[in-house]
Amino acid sequence: MKKNKIILYFLPLSVCLFISTWLLAKNNVIIVGPKPRNFQKVNIGIGFQTKPKVNKNGEISTDININKNEFGGKTNYKASYSPFKAQVKWVYDGDSIKVQSGKRVLMVRLYGIDAPESKQPFGKKSLQNLMKLVKDKQVYIKPITLDKYKRYVSKVYFIEEKNNIKEKKYINLEQVKNGYAWHYKRYAPNDTDLAQAQEQACKDKLGLWVQKNPIYPETYRYSKKKKSEVKEKKQDNNTKKVKPEEKKEQKKELKPTS
Repeated sequence: MKKNKIILYFLPLSVCLFISTWLLAKNNVIIVGPKPRNFQKVNIGIGFQTKPKVNKNGEISTDININKNEFGGKTNYKASYSPFKAQVKWVYDGDSIKVQSGKRVLMVRLYGIDAPESKQPFGKKSLQNLMKLVKDKQVYIKPITLDKYKRYVSKVYFIEEKNNIKEKKYINLEQVKNGYAWHYKRYAPNDTDLAQAQEQACKDKLGLWVQKNPIYPETYRYSKKKKSEVKEKKQDNNTKKVKPEEKKEQKKELKPTS
């Protein structure tokens, strides 16, 4: 669906109201003020939201406007939810990579999986396994959405040629299959492939499933956050407490001199 641009310069109020009513009748939303990320920008700061294109898998494929330096780039560009090729420049951990597509450098978070944190058991091995799969290779990125850290949450594929036969590897699934990541049920509850891969890896005791009681990364992050909050509170309480010697010195200072 094409995104129209509306310019309401120097139009009478009655005409503006008529246009607004017509847009609302077409299931559009009139926006006045700051532009949300997925809304069409209009010259006078008024925009409207059209119905996004959705493919057979229920994934959004509309374009979105990305602000300057949002991904560390030097110039503005238009990012798209449609698939694109990219070169993997860096692997941060078992579920996060940095890729370059043309002049664009983008952060990508692998959709539907959650790898162990770097200080957790198998955190480093998860990183190493993902590096083997994608480091310095050309991959296909199929974005699902943007997260709060401005990363593309995506399905990542690598096309491998063996004996003139092209084989497509779904990297997210490979991480779970090998036991180096969990199926992230909270964000991909209906992904049966990831769920089955985790179940099989657990049965075969692959990767992190060798452990008797592996800790889910989200649980680990939550407990770590709570510990840091408790530590901060203790530090605040210690700074508020005044030693008896300091109290005596304060009283001496308050006594009038003869």
